[in-house]
Amino acid sequence: MVIKPLNWNSRLEMKVPPLFDSVVYAYLLIRRCLLLGTMASGCWLRYNADVHLLSKQVGLWAVGLLLLGSLSLRAQVEEARFATSSFSAQSYRIELEVNAPEHSYVGQEIVRFTNSTRRELDQINFHLYPNIGQEEDEFPWLTVQGVGLTPNSFQRGTKGQGVRFALRARNSILQVKLPFKVAPGQTLELKIDFAARVPRIQREETTLLSHFLEEASDAVRDEKQARDARDIFFACEQTMLLGYFYPLLAAPDASSTDQGLAVGVGGVVISEVADYDVKVNVDSQVLVVASSQLQEKQSNAEKTTTHVFRGKNLRGFALVLGEHWKSLVQTVGDTKLATYYLPSDERIGQRIAEIGQRALTTYNQSFGDYPYSHLSVIELPLPAGYGGIEFPGLVAVAQAYCVDFDAPEAARLPGLLREQSDVVKSALEFTLAQSIAFQWW
Repeated sequence: MVIKPLNWNSRLEMKVPPLFDSVVYAYLLIRRCLLLGTMASGCWLRYNADVHLLSKQVGLWAVGLLLLGSLSLRAQVEEARFATSSFSAQSYRIELEVNAPEHSYVGQEIVRFTNSTRRELDQINFHLYPNIGQEEDEFPWLTVQGVGLTPNSFQRGTKGQGVRFALRARNSILQVKLPFKVAPGQTLELKIDFAARVPRIQREETTLLSHFLEEASDAVRDEKQARDARDIFFACEQTMLLGYFYPLLAAPDASSTDQGLAVGVGGVVISEVADYDVKVNVDSQVLVVASSQLQEKQSNAEKTTTHVFRGKNLRGFALVLGEHWKSLVQTVGDTKLATYYLPSDERIGQRIAEIGQRALTTYNQSFGDYPYSHLSVIELPLPAGYGGIEFPGLVAVAQAYCVDFDAPEAARLPGLLREQSDVVKSALEFTLAQSIAFQWW
């Protein structure tokens, strides 16, 4: 199968007004499905004028169809948002103590928000996304030890009163009962103590062959296999991906989280924008990459280092912890683009950085300026079925697709995989370009 690399100069030439964001999003998904369908079926197509014509025809048909319903859909969404409203002025102050060898951590967060609904509230819910997909009798990966009011939230007669809480919806929702009602427009601060054990995946689950087999299996399976949270929350050898690793404030009426997911948890995260101040204390040899840029770094006496990250208007926060990465930093417009790769993947790391630079440049021109000052792209041993995972300010690409087919080591790959080198190269480029595009939505 031969698929030529994407022609960045000919893609996304028209300006995309905000009204069409859902249309563009769906169009990108359709293009992704076309690529995956081609890979899974084993059809050998050349990415030439015929494929461009097919892609344009499918794209125009999809955009036209979606456009008919976009105005109605947008009106319904805005009407529902106005009617229910949510919490505004959200901020998180999180402190995390990470035990890297044990793949665990303990933490505390202080979350501040304003009741922007039209009613009084005496119950607040939080999403515990790492627990999605677990059974009722399983011990949750993310646990909550305590919930309390900060001194800023004490009201007359409430000081010293405990805050009751419970886990619901198979441990994926934290339900907090307040000792008083929060009036519309009132601001509240809650302190939550939590801890987690990070589920481990085996290296065999992350190989290129495993990814190919998973894609083929998904293509022929009648029903999609239910997913758990391992696309956003896992450990593999010395690496940890901690996506949405903390209790995340839910909409006022949220009472459950979809447990029968046919896609990863990263695709169903619902959150409002918030400001983040995150401190991570971990062994000094561990590198920490986050959804926002590193602001401070302090060495401690016990051979640990405290990393401080701050970001504004983020729809969530993610961390990657590991060792032995190299980095390449570029400036694209007003954005600092940092690419992290293994020392053995020098040429692949440079290629990822080049794709990222071209993607940012193209999308800045087509969608508008990138909304943040920093973007990190990192290769990770993602489990089979996940070519790329995106978080605010952070994109992870599957290490399985970071293969240098020109290196001598590539000769040890099975012949079937070597024959599909063009597929792997194109999959890496497409997945990374798609994941970066999602930063705008």
